[in-house]
Amino acid sequence: RREQRLVGEDRNAMRTAVLAILLLIGAGRQLVSAQSRNNWWSLDWLDNRWLDFGAELPPAVVPFFPASDLTGFQGTIADTSGALVLYAQSSGVRNGAGQLLPGPPPTWSTNLGCMGSVFITAHGTTRYGMFLTAQATGAPVGGGFAEVDMDLNNGAGGVLGTGGRLLVDSVLTSVSAAPHGNGSDYWGIFHGRGTNAWYAYRFGTNGLDTVPVVSWAGATAGQAAVWSSQIKCSPANDRIAIHAQTSDTLSVLAFDADLGTVSDLVDLVLPACYGGLEFSPSGRFLYALADRPDSTVLLQWDLWLVPGLIPASQRTVFAAPTSPNYCSGLLLAPDGRIYIPQDQTSFLTRIEAPDQPGLQCNVQVNAVDIAPGELTPFLNNHCKWYHDDPIALGSAELAARPELTVWPNPTAYTANVHLPEHGSPWTVQVIDGLGRVVHASPARQGGQVIIPTAGWPPGTYVVRAQGSRGILFARLVVHR
Repeated sequence: RREQRLVGEDRNAMRTAVLAILLLIGAGRQLVSAQSRNNWWSLDWLDNRWLDFGAELPPAVVPFFPASDLTGFQGTIADTSGALVLYAQSSGVRNGAGQLLPGPPPTWSTNLGCMGSVFITAHGTTRYGMFLTAQATGAPVGGGFAEVDMDLNNGAGGVLGTGGRLLVDSVLTSVSAAPHGNGSDYWGIFHGRGTNAWYAYRFGTNGLDTVPVVSWAGATAGQAAVWSSQIKCSPANDRIAIHAQTSDTLSVLAFDADLGTVSDLVDLVLPACYGGLEFSPSGRFLYALADRPDSTVLLQWDLWLVPGLIPASQRTVFAAPTSPNYCSGLLLAPDGRIYIPQDQTSFLTRIEAPDQPGLQCNVQVNAVDIAPGELTPFLNNHCKWYHDDPIALGSAELAARPELTVWPNPTAYTANVHLPEHGSPWTVQVIDGLGRVVHASPARQGGQVIIPTAGWPPGTYVVRAQGSRGILFARLVVHR
């Protein structure tokens, strides 16, 4: 396994970035983001207030059912109208009316407490899958599954069968989910403890496949890393980011939604902490919170840019004193903004424009006030995208990025690059596998640029065009 970091030797960093771009180009996925099944977030230690994106934008602060058990890393799911269906607590699962589901528990033993969870839907049915992590005192955290049918108990819902089942021993507490490439099923995703193993379980209308897809990729989560920051999938579901508690490495990995496999992409350096993670709506930027001796900082990485062509790939976009504690919660909302709870206060900080670079992302402190409540350090866990509801309320579909066309490809002597008319003027560079710029064209309007490739070593190159609408990439293969 090749481990490369975006800091360190310039050449290694450039090679890593070129690999990341090639994988991005090869994926060919358009950017989509939707969360209208994810509207409810629990927030409040005291009065159990929620943020509800289902009824209005900006979000409404809504008092809800009385409960004292609001452990972080828990999942919620709402129907397509935004009405809450299920919410997980450490002691069990409640329905939208606030009732604890009758019948067997979602865990595989009665003495277990649920630590993390995510809900997904079985399309065309009244059933929901719940992937969860749970732990008995002194025992390793296990990853499991329970299936809820909302038709049971006269519509109050209940866990099917004898309750939850254990799928995998010794995992981190975070669990995530992503849609399957078939447009119907989903993957529930766990990460092993003391290893770099990933476990993806498939669930859909035909139930759960209990045989996981196992991948080994990214940094190893040490035995001491029981807790992790949120394992986050990108809105396009082709990337996964994770930072384990005791590691100084934040891994960004490629995810294949058809196969359920996870593979190496790039490792980033992040101080060991409980820092939360989140992708911007386009997937271009990754945000992470990190602890410093006298402050907490919010870092931004541009995953589309090649290091060396800009001053730095990592930017500090916000810094705050260590109190209040910002450490764990980042969550992309249906309004396209990222919310950050300020623990033990009534305020949320918000990234207003998360797809903008550097300070242009516009971090606003105290953007939402849930007074007289007091915030938890976490926000609920969700699958970012649901097949049957592709656009969230109040969120516009992301405009398709203009295409960069290169032909002939492969080529031996010359390559033609067609630039879109909109987004002009464009500057064009060609970068080799070591991250060196081997060709540069001056700024021009849309049209055609001819690139002479005679004498270039055979191999794969990246064509990079930068214009007013962003940066485009294409792959160019030179052969002899």
